[in-house]
Amino acid sequence: MQSGQYARRPTAAGGFTLIELLVVVTIVGVLIGLVLPALQVTRESARRLNCQSNLKQIGTGVVNHDGKKLRLPGWRNTIEKYTAAMVATSGTEKAKACVSWTVPILPELGNHELFTWYDKYTAGLDDAAVKRVPLFICPTSAGEVSATAPLCYAANAGLGAEGLTGLTGTAAPFQQTRGDGVFLDAAGNEQSAASFYQDDNLSRWVYLPARSSLSQVTAGDGSSSTLMLSERCGPHPGVGLLAQVRWSDNPLPAQDNNAKTSKHTFMHPPALNATGHPESSSVYRVVNVTSETAPLGDQQQEFHMRYPSSRHLGGVVVVFCDGHTGFLGEKVDSWVYCQLLTSDSRLLETDPSKPASRAARWQQFQVGTDSRQYVFDSRDIGN
Repeated sequence: MQSGQYARRPTAAGGFTLIELLVVVTIVGVLIGLVLPALQVTRESARRLNCQSNLKQIGTGVVNHDGKKLRLPGWRNTIEKYTAAMVATSGTEKAKACVSWTVPILPELGNHELFTWYDKYTAGLDDAAVKRVPLFICPTSAGEVSATAPLCYAANAGLGAEGLTGLTGTAAPFQQTRGDGVFLDAAGNEQSAASFYQDDNLSRWVYLPARSSLSQVTAGDGSSSTLMLSERCGPHPGVGLLAQVRWSDNPLPAQDNNAKTSKHTFMHPPALNATGHPESSSVYRVVNVTSETAPLGDQQQEFHMRYPSSRHLGGVVVVFCDGHTGFLGEKVDSWVYCQLLTSDSRLLETDPSKPASRAARWQQFQVGTDSRQYVFDSRDIGN
């Protein structure tokens, strides 16, 4: 060996040992486990914000419609509509059809072509009734809706879509007063001679269509504290009704079951008995209702279609009559909910023996053995 030279030991090849690799994999797995839930929350927050934007735009469309027509659309409306057969025979004859509140506001939502299909038949124009309108779909529920032309939102009808029985000389008439909700039946007696509607002074039954406006809501309980629209797209236990809800459905009177998929509405809970009180929302729900939490044990096949629902955690996105949006928690008290539905408490019937007293009685809560009127204020409105 020459002077100044030393033997070099061969060094081991670089790399991870098995233990080091397992430690790294474990750390990565933990980090993924921590990040994924946060990512899911972020995505759902974005979807809920998008849903809120949808309702904001729809609510603005309703406000603009009211500004132009000086009236709100009804939950059911009569519209004159051309059909292909009529155009072929006469070219001018029109027929009347009942359409939902979703149709009259289409121009305000920028969907003039879809509205034209209803207003005037145009040769070659695709059937509007099967078109998807993105504003009508909640992003969180988008994967659950399989219907053509799905609708994830509903209008506040109060008792306007509610069938009544037991009145002499009538066949299950439908109660309708301006004070108990916002959207009324603007079609009136177009479809059936068995449809009756009560006028505002509750003194007689009339056949005429009903009209309401935002100015009446503002002069009543106030547009900022009256619900206009809500989500109605949550899971429906036992039946796949969500897939059947279409914005283009033609709502008709229903005398057997008033919570129908084709009635794009949410309403007050069922009638109380003569001495009944609204129950505590810790047990019974009026938002995201299930068979276990349904008020008064309402077990109709489509009972859950009567109430707001969503797939958001803990409640539903809503829009008020002044156009602002909010979030209605699923544990909201029934009397608060009914206060939000009512548009003019001064018009409500308070005599418990009369069918029209429903909305007023659902605004009461039980204190001991007494039933008291709930005093509603702005703290009851979630944002």
